[in-house]
Amino acid sequence: MIYINISSFYKDRFLKDCIKSILDSDIHKEYLIDLYIYDADKDLIKELSLTPNIRVNILGSQKNYSEITNLSIKSAQKNNAKYFMMLNSDTILCKDCISILSDVLDSSANVSIVGGYHIDYKSSWEIPN
Repeated sequence: MIYINISSFYKDRFLKDCIKSILDSDIHKEYLIDLYIYDADKDLIKELSLTPNIRVNILGSQKNYSEITNLSIKSAQKNNAKYFMMLNSDTILCKDCISILSDVLDSSANVSIVGGYHIDYKSSWEIPN
C-alpha cells in the first residue's frame, strides 16, 4: 500500500487540484490518501469524505507540519503501508509520477527515498531543490 499524506490549512485553493492529480494518475498499487484538514470549506470536506481512497481527518486545532506527518506515519505503519509519500497541497502530480516512483523503489533494495522534479503551473520544468 502507498500512503499519501497531505496537509491543508485555511481554505486551501490548491487542494482540489492536488487530489484530482492523484485520482487521475495511473497508480497501479493499492493506495490511501491520508488528508489532514484545518479550517476548510465544509462542502469540500463532504465531497472528499465520499471519495474512495481518501481518509479525511478534521483537525480541531491547528497543528504544525511535523505533528501531522508523525500522525500519518504512525497510521501508515499501523496499516502496514509499504510506501509513505508526503505531498504539499499545492502539488500537482504528473499522470505517471507515483507509478514511476514506486517502480524505482521496487527495483532496488538500496533505494529508500525518492524525490521528484518540480514543475510550475505552466508545465515547465524547474530546477529541482
